[in-house]
Amino acid sequence: MIFPAHHRHLLATALMLNVVYGCKRPTPITTSEASPQAALAAPEEPSSEPSIARPSGAAPVVRPSVATLLGAYLAASAEQDRREVLWEIFDAPPTEAVPAIARLLVAEKRADLRIEMLDSLDGFDGQVDAKLAILTRELIDQPAQGEVREAALDALLNLQDRRAIPLWKKLAATEDAEVIETARSTIKALESIH
Repeated sequence: MIFPAHHRHLLATALMLNVVYGCKRPTPITTSEASPQAALAAPEEPSSEPSIARPSGAAPVVRPSVATLLGAYLAASAEQDRREVLWEIFDAPPTEAVPAIARLLVAEKRADLRIEMLDSLDGFDGQVDAKLAILTRELIDQPAQGEVREAALDALLNLQDRRAIPLWKKLAATEDAEVIETARSTIKALESIH
C-alpha cells in the first residue's frame, strides 16, 4: 500500500472487531501488555469485573435510535463525548450507521473524529453506494486535506469493488503523482474482478 498505515489502520481494525463482537469501545493496551514476552509470560487471569448475564426471558437491552444518537452527537461539544456517541453509532446496523456517518462527516470539523468515521467504513458490510457517496464528497466534491484525505483514500482502497472505478478515474485525473499511480494500479486490479 502506498499510503502510510500509521494508527488509522489499527483503529479501523479495532472498530471492525468492535462491530463484529459487539464491544462498546476499544480497550487500550498498555506497553507492557503489548510485548510478546508479556503475552507468553503472564497467564491470563480471570477478570475482576463481574460478568453481566441476562436472565432468560429478560427483555433485550434497548439501544437509543440512530436519530437520537445523531442529536446527542451534535449536542455534545467535548471530543470524548462525541467519540462515545460515535462508538454507539458504530454498533448500529450498517443500513443505519453508514448514512449517519455521512451526515456527521458534513458537520464534524475535528480531523481526529473525521478520520475515525472514515476508518470505520471498512467495518460495515455492504452499503457500497453509500460509502462511495461519502468518499466522493471527501475526495472530489469537497476534498479533505492531510490525514483526513489519507483516511478517505485508505477507505476507498479497502472498498475493493468495481463500482469504485469511476471515482478512481476521477482521482487519476488529479495532479497528485502518488494518487495517480495508486488510482491507475487500483483501476487495473478492479477491472480484473468479475
